[in-house]
Amino acid sequence: MSVPVNNRIVFGEAEELMEGRKRSQLKSKLGQGIYISEIHETQDGDFVINFGNSTPKDVSDSRDKDRVLQFIDVEDIYSVTASKQDGNYVLELPSREELHRGYIERQKQILDQLDYTTATLIYENIFEFSSVENQMTPIIEIVKWTQEDGSKPITEIEAQQNSDKTRLYISTLSDLGFLNVTDGTIYPGEKMQSADLHPADRTKEDYQKELIGQVIKDGYYVLRDKLSMSMLDQYPQLCNSYYYTALQRNDPNLELDIDRIQDNYREQYNKKKGRNKINDKMDRLARADVVHKDGEYVSSKQTMWNDLVSESATASI
Repeated sequence: MSVPVNNRIVFGEAEELMEGRKRSQLKSKLGQGIYISEIHETQDGDFVINFGNSTPKDVSDSRDKDRVLQFIDVEDIYSVTASKQDGNYVLELPSREELHRGYIERQKQILDQLDYTTATLIYENIFEFSSVENQMTPIIEIVKWTQEDGSKPITEIEAQQNSDKTRLYISTLSDLGFLNVTDGTIYPGEKMQSADLHPADRTKEDYQKELIGQVIKDGYYVLRDKLSMSMLDQYPQLCNSYYYTALQRNDPNLELDIDRIQDNYREQYNKKKGRNKINDKMDRLARADVVHKDGEYVSSKQTMWNDLVSESATASI
């Protein structure tokens, strides 16, 4: 499909797009919030141009009511290639609708990465929450029984679990490297036998909890999407209904009330949850040292904040 001439920008050097008339022309066509986040030259001499979007967000402190509006940059929402034609480069611009779709998708990717990071950080804290433990029980049992007995016939596990998903759980753990399956019997896989999970001073219970944490770290997306273990999402998403805004403001002392956390949960994940339920779950997370809670106000736990800042750099928040 050909691009209309008025949706093109012709330039001689890449620097022209970053300032002056060409930059103004680009913003006029695509919107004031759109900017070029990166330009790099290919081996063929073309330029790949990545766009970002900067939008205002209310990051006010609920207790202080300080009315802070901050522009949040989301990079790499769309990329195009400018090729050389008749001595100049021709940049064929995407539509505003394409940029908006790219912006929404990139936001989802950032949140998904942040949720994964959070899940790996908080798992040991929330391991004994009944809703989490109940959903993870089949995986926990298979790992525990195999680790304790050294081997286990699949039919024996099926009989004890009485579930039509047992073979799927075993197949998933095998794909992740935690089990080996030979002639209908399962054995500890390489990851279950790894030396770093066998410190001499660690109890069997601590070892098993750490091992399950490693399963979640390595298999988060598979467990969530293939095995429908929604609890792996719920508590990280509730955490990040607070932490995402705190990270964007770069303020571990930011306090958000339950109403703001409820709004963030709905806007970030397109999900609804009652205010009382959110309050109850934030109380649980506070008791598990994942957040700090003072009445209806939620703020960071310093250790959690430090870990998130360190681990989530790749999420481009």
